[in-house]
Amino acid sequence: MHDDLIGAQTPERRITDPEEALRLLEQVLPDLAAHRRPQPAAIDWALVESRLGTALPADYKRLAECYPSFALSHE
Repeated sequence: MHDDLIGAQTPERRITDPEEALRLLEQVLPDLAAHRRPQPAAIDWALVESRLGTALPADYKRLAECYPSFALSHE
């Protein structure tokens, strides 16, 4: 796998478990948990990835299943 990470973007460790990634995200952004869907959305990832022409990371897919669309901002 090739990552296009530079300098400060290089992670101290790679989180490979999507559930751990969501737990840590909610730890950093506690208000986000209130927006979590009661049940993950059923998304046909094979269709989405086929139309995009690329595979998507597991943590991204889990995030999309668990939350409605949102934007992270410093404001």
